[in-house]
Amino acid sequence: MQKNSPSETGSNRLGVDFGTGFTVVTVRDERDITRVYDFATLSRPFPVAELEHYVSRLPSQIRYNEDGTWSIGKADLTERMNTTTAVRGLRHYILEGSTVQVPRGGGLTTGYMNAGSDFLSALLNHISHNGTDVREVVFSVPVNSPRQYSVWLRDVAAKEGFRVPFLIDEPCAAVKGYGLTISPGSLFILFDFHQY
Repeated sequence: MQKNSPSETGSNRLGVDFGTGFTVVTVRDERDITRVYDFATLSRPFPVAELEHYVSRLPSQIRYNEDGTWSIGKADLTERMNTTTAVRGLRHYILEGSTVQVPRGGGLTTGYMNAGSDFLSALLNHISHNGTDVREVVFSVPVNSPRQYSVWLRDVAAKEGFRVPFLIDEPCAAVKGYGLTISPGSLFILFDFHQY
């Protein structure tokens, strides 16, 4: 079930599936054509056999360096120069309301919600500075996620200059992602294999 859903057509918009292990972003243009955003060197390709191409998926993690900088993407999986820690499982710990603090570099610590904000801010910033003029973003959210999670996503997007017209539940996003139409009385069986 969608939350606060206006008309789904007519404007350029990003779709962000901020997953526990990976994040996938789609871009819908003014012609209503949707494509998976290509993060190029930041992402890990995921092969899609019947489509004969790769889906660009970004590891949902952030790496904090000793000098106070941070980075996201696949380079963080292999680069170990001047690094303190890679923070993974962001969404899981945010949804759980974890108060655990993780090293942020330079002797500082941060919580998972702040690390998640840094990750999503870096992601949205990367997109806005790499040839995409889209300023709307729709996030998929777990069914029954706490209201504070939705508020947090909207706040992070607003901080980066993006408007969030509505949120969509993950099962609905999955159905739409496979090109199926959601209508009253439609019945779908979805299997959700959680990483955690």
